[in-house]
Amino acid sequence: MDCVPSNLVWVEFAQMTDEEKESYPAAKATGGYLRKIPDDELAVIRNDWWVRLSPGAKDEILKLPNFDKEIFKEITMIDVSNAAE
Repeated sequence: MDCVPSNLVWVEFAQMTDEEKESYPAAKATGGYLRKIPDDELAVIRNDWWVRLSPGAKDEILKLPNFDKEIFKEITMIDVSNAAE
């Protein structure tokens, strides 16, 4: 499960917008900052990840002890209600 796309992405200082550089002045010293991905974009990214995941990997996730499709959806924004049991 550590491969589920995160809601944060590292942005190098050179790739930051002027607004981001102003909002995060420490980014100059650290070489960048962590940008939060908006939920609507993250949902698409995570759904694409799920679609590309191998059937075996999906099966491993769905067969985890105490796996709950609703909790999984709440956390990941991925609806697996139509996934094979």
